[in-house]
Amino acid sequence: MLSYRHAFHAGNHADMLKHLVLSLCADYLTRKDKPLVYVDTHAGAGAYRLSAAQAQKTKEFETGIARLLKADRVPVEVQGFLDVLTGTGLDLNELYPGSPTIAASQLSPDHRLQLFELHPNDFPALERHFHGDRRVRCYQRDGFEGLLSAMPPKERRALVLIDPPYEQKSDYDQVADTLATVTRKFQPVCALVWYPIVQRERSDTLVRKLKKLSKNWLQAELNVSEDSSGYGMTGSGMFVLNPPYLLAEQLQRCLPWLTRQLAPEGFYRLDNKAD
Repeated sequence: MLSYRHAFHAGNHADMLKHLVLSLCADYLTRKDKPLVYVDTHAGAGAYRLSAAQAQKTKEFETGIARLLKADRVPVEVQGFLDVLTGTGLDLNELYPGSPTIAASQLSPDHRLQLFELHPNDFPALERHFHGDRRVRCYQRDGFEGLLSAMPPKERRALVLIDPPYEQKSDYDQVADTLATVTRKFQPVCALVWYPIVQRERSDTLVRKLKKLSKNWLQAELNVSEDSSGYGMTGSGMFVLNPPYLLAEQLQRCLPWLTRQLAPEGFYRLDNKAD
């Protein structure tokens, strides 16, 4: 099934959480002058025009990136994230960068990016977006299979983002199964898993499985409303396997502020385990 298009949701509250965590992890991993590969299993189109029909139909960016751009007294972690977005070179009032664009702006010329996207419309856009960037390889293939083929990386350091649309129930099991195989092939991987909160039992089951894969993990959620099965996505979460040691402290400082900005009646969750 290839009906999901991120253009309808670009720049929304879920993107704010996902991309904040991604940028914080990328910032930490790029502090060392060592080889690194970034792997994105569902890379999308690379960037999204906010004036396009898809984005205008939902206007989800208005309660996401638009609020952050207007905010005052921004925490240093969120300001750093906004600086990363600005560093992509895009006019954030017109275009919102996807995950691979954010990562690419933080990685050095010696790092690699492997981007997987199966959708027949998004993949050509992804290729055009990264045309001329020698660090980047785009593949029109299943992202789960692509990730497994990329492990273990020759660099021995990897930042991975797994964020399928979860349109099919099987996506939840496939995420857990794929990451279990990845950790067997390359245990030190820093893997970021995004998940929607639509039916709480499903997302909690996924997280329980992921927690068994490592003694080092972090879970962060931003909920814009109370759980309510059958009424769409009420929030989203990020599960990080082998997170940077600073990440929990950084999110503890900025996640309450982020929640107040994006969802005054919402709530957040932050949990972690470090061996």
